[in-house]
Amino acid sequence: MKNKRKYPDQPEVEKTMKKLAKLSKVAKTDRPIVKEIKEKAAAVVESRKNANNIVDLIGHLELTEPGYAVAAAIQGVKRIFTVAIEKHELLEKEDSDEIPAEDKYRIWMYNRFQEVVKKLCTLLHHKKASVSTLALASIMSFLKTSWVSREKGEADKADWGQKEREMINSVILSVCSNKHQAKNVITRFQEFLLYIDVKFYFLKQLSKIISVAVKGDKVNPVFLENVLSSLEVVGMENLDITDSSKLNTFLCKDLAVGESSFKLDMVEMKKHFGNCWLQTLKCKINLDQYKRVLTILHDKVLPFLPRPLLLTDFLLSSYNVGGSISLLALSGVFTLISKHNLEYPEFYTKLYQLFTPEVLHVKYMARFFHLADIFLTSTHLPAYLVAAFTKRLARLCLTAPSTSIPMAIRFIHNLMFRHSGLAKMIDNPDSKVSEDPFDNKETDPAKCGALNSSLWEILSLQNHVLPQVSTAAKDLIEKGVRENELDVSALLETTWQEMFEKETKKKVFANVPTNWEAPDGLKMSKDDIWSQIFEIA
Repeated sequence: MKNKRKYPDQPEVEKTMKKLAKLSKVAKTDRPIVKEIKEKAAAVVESRKNANNIVDLIGHLELTEPGYAVAAAIQGVKRIFTVAIEKHELLEKEDSDEIPAEDKYRIWMYNRFQEVVKKLCTLLHHKKASVSTLALASIMSFLKTSWVSREKGEADKADWGQKEREMINSVILSVCSNKHQAKNVITRFQEFLLYIDVKFYFLKQLSKIISVAVKGDKVNPVFLENVLSSLEVVGMENLDITDSSKLNTFLCKDLAVGESSFKLDMVEMKKHFGNCWLQTLKCKINLDQYKRVLTILHDKVLPFLPRPLLLTDFLLSSYNVGGSISLLALSGVFTLISKHNLEYPEFYTKLYQLFTPEVLHVKYMARFFHLADIFLTSTHLPAYLVAAFTKRLARLCLTAPSTSIPMAIRFIHNLMFRHSGLAKMIDNPDSKVSEDPFDNKETDPAKCGALNSSLWEILSLQNHVLPQVSTAAKDLIEKGVRENELDVSALLETTWQEMFEKETKKKVFANVPTNWEAPDGLKMSKDDIWSQIFEIA
């Protein structure tokens, strides 16, 4: 409800004007330097006589300048050169005495514009995020204005011009610096990479930059970090669009109808994408970068490479490293085997070797078992191989964290479901615990002797202190293999808190008896001594 004393009956316009008047009183006044910068920029736009003010504005485009002064200078030069581009006041030509005064001015303006673009690229690394964001937005605004204002005879509207390519190249050179970390800038630039034409020329120029850096021995950890961060945000999904007019482009677009005229060469784009990754992976990357690469390689890189098998050596060497590196390389190796016909006979032997006590403690455990479940889905795998995985996992349950054991037991059940001949391992009369033929130290699943063993480990887990573990073990031992597979994914990321909450919510006894006899009013039970002394009617 409105306060009638504060808002008497008066027109809405008057109310709005009063509110704006109050806001103007509390609005902050500009600092003197900001006010001066704005006045100089306005003077340049108003008259060419004040063009020398541009030099003063460029002087404020420095990393050492205060953020408020830099921001004001960026807005000033953006205003000046946007108007200059629209009026075609920039001329790319060498200066000489024979050139008319008008052309000399245009050449001078072009040189100042080139200087501004370089300064803005430097400011992408400003300590204030608002300044770097403003610098990037200004460059991209220049790029768009330059393309829209192209003269009819300059080039066709279905492609970027030389000026636009030079500007995007300057941005990429700054982003992939070998002196400054550019993670924040890359995150901001990600929204422009949603445009297919920006993505195309970004990959094209980035491929050249990486090649030059590798050949010139200019690669260092900072450069590699910036390149990897850039490649991580370049999404190649959903690019198979047959109708080019429906492409989402930054330039090469009819603004009236919104249709794109950009001619995308998908083969060339994948070539540049592949070159970027192949050149980068030839460099020496640190452990954290190594893991990041392996995490995205199988689904965000391999499907879009023109020749995925070129990464065979990298993935196989990673797969043989051991530990978490092998776990992360697992999906990439399997992708090459299943989709690109890579022959690697030792795949399952190496997978068997990855089933160690450590695998149940790493943060990639859920991913590992999800992939292992896929790899062992086939019913055409030999029985001795699946028996080896079954027995190895049962042995791991003895030392595994309690949160992982129910999942492991379900995993074992599913292996037996797919290979019914392994059901005898639940209670094998020919195998004794004291004479278990299984050799846990053997790395070759064909020689470990698991097929003649039994799952005495699961039998012992029936007496586990945690009810969820003992119940899962009893279900497998007593009920055997079910009619359907059990859902393993539901237990892949179970935590202690979830197990505890589940136990506390259980109702062990719905109705707890307090008497042996049904109560009859206030009368005592028949065997009570007080009923012999007192009689209650």
